Amino acid sequence: MLRGVGLHLFLFAAGRRLLAAERYLSAELYLQAASRLAPTRADIWLALASCLQCRHCPHAAIDILQKVLELAPDMAEARLRLAHSAAEAEMWPLAIERFEQLLAESPGSPQLHYHLAGSYAGDGQLEKAVQHFRAALAVEEVASTHNGLGLALSELAMQEESIAHFRRAAELSDKPAYLSNLLFTLCYDPALSPEALYQAHIKQAARFPQAQARKWRQSFDPERPLRIGYVSPDLRFHPVAFFIEPVMREHDASRYQIHAYSTQMHRHSETTLRLKASCADWREFDDAEDEALEAAILADRIDILIDLAGHTGNNSLPLLAKRLAPVQVSWLGYLNTTGLAAMDYRLTDATACPTAFAQPLHSEQLIHMPHSQWCYQAPADSPPVAPAPCLSQPGTTFGALHNPAKVGPAVIALWAGLLRAVPDARLLIAARGFSRIAAETRARFAALGVAEERIVIRDRQTFADYLSMHGEIDINLDVFPYTGGTTTCHSLWMGVPVLTLACPSVMGRGGASALHCLALDDWIAASEEDYIAIGRRMAAAPARLAALRQDLRERMAHSPLMQAEPFTRALEARLREMWRQRCLEASVRS
Repeated sequence: MLRGVGLHLFLFAAGRRLLAAERYLSAELYLQAASRLAPTRADIWLALASCLQCRHCPHAAIDILQKVLELAPDMAEARLRLAHSAAEAEMWPLAIERFEQLLAESPGSPQLHYHLAGSYAGDGQLEKAVQHFRAALAVEEVASTHNGLGLALSELAMQEESIAHFRRAAELSDKPAYLSNLLFTLCYDPALSPEALYQAHIKQAARFPQAQARKWRQSFDPERPLRIGYVSPDLRFHPVAFFIEPVMREHDASRYQIHAYSTQMHRHSETTLRLKASCADWREFDDAEDEALEAAILADRIDILIDLAGHTGNNSLPLLAKRLAPVQVSWLGYLNTTGLAAMDYRLTDATACPTAFAQPLHSEQLIHMPHSQWCYQAPADSPPVAPAPCLSQPGTTFGALHNPAKVGPAVIALWAGLLRAVPDARLLIAARGFSRIAAETRARFAALGVAEERIVIRDRQTFADYLSMHGEIDINLDVFPYTGGTTTCHSLWMGVPVLTLACPSVMGRGGASALHCLALDDWIAASEEDYIAIGRRMAAAPARLAALRQDLRERMAHSPLMQAEPFTRALEARLREMWRQRCLEASVRS
C-alpha cells in the first residue's frame, strides 16, 4: 500500500481517470479521499467539484467551488464552474453576479453573454435576457442563442419575433429540442392554417432520428397482462399531473403493470411521491434524451409506451422516434400531432378532434375516449367557491389566467371587442410574468378603444393565490388558437364559467371538450362574433352567473371529467385494442 505524502497523488490520479471514464460515483470516492489527505490542494477540490457537476449535484458543487476559490481566488476554471453550478441550481442572483463578473473581464465573449442571458431569463428578468442574447448574436450566430432568444421573446408575448428566431435555430441545427420549440410555438400562431401547421410538423419530425428495426422479446399474446410505460418530464407538481395521477392510481394492476420514466429527477414534489406509489416500477433520469432511458425502456420490455410531453420542453421524442416499444401513444401534454412516423396513436376525444377534420392533420391514428381526453383531479387544498363578484360590485369582471405566450395580438383584439360590447366590465389578467409587459398590454387595449384603467394586471405568486383569485372573477376568457386545458378545469372547479372559441385547429377545441362534458355548450362560441355575443349576454345576467357558480363544482365532480375509474377502464380498453391490433400485425408478418 502507498503511504505518506504520495498517497493523495495516487488517489487524485485515479479519481481523474475515473472521471474521464464517466464513472462518477467511483471518481467521487477517490477524490474525496484525496482531498482529505491534501486539504490545501485547490486542484483536487476542483476535480471533485467537476465530478459533482457531472452527477448533477449543483449545490454540493457550489460548496466545493467556494472552498476552491478560498484557496485560489483567481482560478478561472473554478470561477466559471461556480457560475454554471449556480445556474443549474437555479440560484439566479448568484449566477447573475458571477457571470456579470466574468463578462466584465471578457466583454466580447458570446458564451458569457449567452449564459448570463439564460440566468436573467431564469430569474424572470426577460428584458435583460433579450439584451444579452442579442449581444451574443451580434458577435457569433449560433443555434443555441437563437433558441434562447426565442424562448425569452415567447414569454414576453412577442410570438412573431420568437418564431423567427426558432426558425433560424432550426435552420442552423438539427437538435431536436430546437425543432420542438419551433413546432410548439407555431401552435400559437393564429395566422398559420391547420394544413400548414401539420406540414411543418411532418417536415421537422423527419429530421428526428429514424425508427430502428427491433426484434421484440415480449410475447405477442393479445390477452396477456401488459406492461404500460409512461414517459414524461412532468411527473411532479405540474399541469400534466392533474390528469395523469387519477389514471395511474386507478389502473388495474392485475392486467396492466405500470412503469413510469421520470426525466427531471431533481424536481420532486409530494405529487411525485404519490405518482411513484401508484406504479409497479419507477425510474428517474437526469436527461430526457439519455441513452440510459432508452436502454431501460427496452430492457423493461414495455408493450405500450405513452408519451405525455409531445413537443413541449424536455421531451423524449428523439428516443421515441427510434421506436422503443411495439406500440407508442401520444397523450395529454401536447394537443397536436408529433409528426413522428414511430408514434402510432394519439388519444383525444370527438369534441376536441372530430375525425373528419382532425385525422388528416395527424400522422398518428386518432383514438377517441368516450367523453373527454382528460380525467381531472381537483387540487386537494382548493378553497371553497366564492360568491360571484358581480353581486357585490358594479359590472362584470372577466378573467384571463393564461401563459403570456398564448395572449397574442389576435386574442387581445377579441377581448377588446368584448370589453367594448360590455362597457361596465373590467378584465383581470394574471399569470407569471405578466407584470413585465403590463404597460405594453394596457397600451394594446387602449389602441383598440379600451381604457387602460379597465385592465388589471398582476403577477401570479403561488398556486394558492391563483386558486383564490377565481373569487374575483365572474367569467374566465379562453385563448386561441391553443385553448386552455388545465386553466379551464381549474376555473370550472372554482365555480367560474369559461367562455371559449372552438377554433378550426386541432389545438383549438380543448376548452369546448371540457365544457361539453359539463353540458355547458352555450359557453362555446363558433366564431369571434359569437364569442362577443355570448360574453355580452352572460354578463347581462348576474343572477344566472351566481346560480351557475354555486352549482359548477358539484356538476363538475359528477361529470365524466372527474370519473377516474370509468375513464381508466375506457383507457385500458383502448390500449388493449391497440395491442390486439399489433398482435394481429405480428402474426401476419410471421
